[in-house]
Amino acid sequence: MGKNVLIVATNQTVFPNGKARSGFWLSTVVRFVNVLTQKGFDYTLVSPKGGEIFIDPHSLGWMFTKKIDWEYYRDEAFREKIKHTLSPKEIKPQNFDAIYFADGYAALTDFPENSILQAITQIIYENGGVVASVGHGISGLMNVPLSEGSYLLENKKVTGFSNFEEFLAGNRPILPFSVEDEVKKRGAKFSKSVLPFAMHVVADNQVITGQTSCASGAVANEIIRVLRNVTDTLKEAQKPISVDNSLTLKPGC
Repeated sequence: MGKNVLIVATNQTVFPNGKARSGFWLSTVVRFVNVLTQKGFDYTLVSPKGGEIFIDPHSLGWMFTKKIDWEYYRDEAFREKIKHTLSPKEIKPQNFDAIYFADGYAALTDFPENSILQAITQIIYENGGVVASVGHGISGLMNVPLSEGSYLLENKKVTGFSNFEEFLAGNRPILPFSVEDEVKKRGAKFSKSVLPFAMHVVADNQVITGQTSCASGAVANEIIRVLRNVTDTLKEAQKPISVDNSLTLKPGC
């Protein structure tokens, strides 16, 4: 039976302060999906409300896109998928081997307090599956409880959009919280790349996180590596790893 990954994307269309357009960051879904499908994995799109999800127009800028992003953007089948995402109530967690929370500032509004998504994440994790995120998507993991009472992220090595990156982007004053600060409050061990906006991935056993949109494909590769669970590579798959291409930062990652 093929592996199935649940991809969570925001329904919101504006920044948390409601004064600028937002949505899900295109490349963090496209490049993740592209890696999964190339390796024979299935995926399902879900959003906090179900139904249509909207692309953050900022993610279509020339600095953030590659050819593959535009190929998916123009693909009718993909466009249909993002018009008809499932709602959390339609999801059976036992049918999924991993859950991944995609990036987008709007996620700060509808990820952190969604109790159904938290329950889904908890079940997938406690069933031995992988939980993952990139960028602001880690806000979907920060409040997930475990059955024994601790936060899922407690004592886990993770990454996400950093405070310095928020400062450089000029958005920190209008955000409800900093993901870096909040995950640290949950007991997580937060790391970041040498240079901002670079590709940085941290894998701590079942928890795999990427710092920015640049890490989306790498996060997918790490999920696949862990889920395949091949005996002779299991030891390697379970090692906390950090991949950092800060010194080769290029537009479009």
